[in-house]
Amino acid sequence: NPGITTVSYFATDNEDNVESVRTLVVRIDVNPPTITIIQPAATTYTHSETLTLDYSVLDTGGAGLDVVTVLLNGAPTLAGHDLASGQAIDLLTELPLGLHTFTIDASDRAGNLSGASVTFEIIVTAESIKEAVEKFLEDGDIKNSGLANSLLAKLNAAANARAAGKCGTAANIYQAFINAVNAQRGKGIDETAADILI
Repeated sequence: NPGITTVSYFATDNEDNVESVRTLVVRIDVNPPTITIIQPAATTYTHSETLTLDYSVLDTGGAGLDVVTVLLNGAPTLAGHDLASGQAIDLLTELPLGLHTFTIDASDRAGNLSGASVTFEIIVTAESIKEAVEKFLEDGDIKNSGLANSLLAKLNAAANARAAGKCGTAANIYQAFINAVNAQRGKGIDETAADILI
């Protein structure tokens, strides 16, 4: 039957000599590994969030896991670290905007295969770009609080204009924000941080 079976055996010769009992464990596994992905979820994340991977791969048939492959956008690592469950991913600095696919493939020692994947999206919101400015200030990528406050004032004004239905005004203010970031690129704002903000 499927599962783990212990077979006991021994031999007897013509003189009735009986050898000691020997055992052999037989594993019959017809069940593929079970993959559960909690994070990332098939949802939208803002670019200022931190995503902590949360998944499990379990052998349910008794043969034992053989190979487990975890990939994000087809790669086994991201920003110099692996993709182990519990690994935190800083979406602001480690993944670009847009769609991403997280995939797990697993096989057990009996050759049973299973796979699972989740597609998620990273977007920018009026609030998340402000959080990005605050994070870059905290990390030292924006060199002083006066510059950060000036950028935040533009972002607040743009968000307020958009909320009031003045999309043209909001677009103009966002362009002023981009111009201010470009003016400080490599001076008051780290080059990579400037690219991300823009």
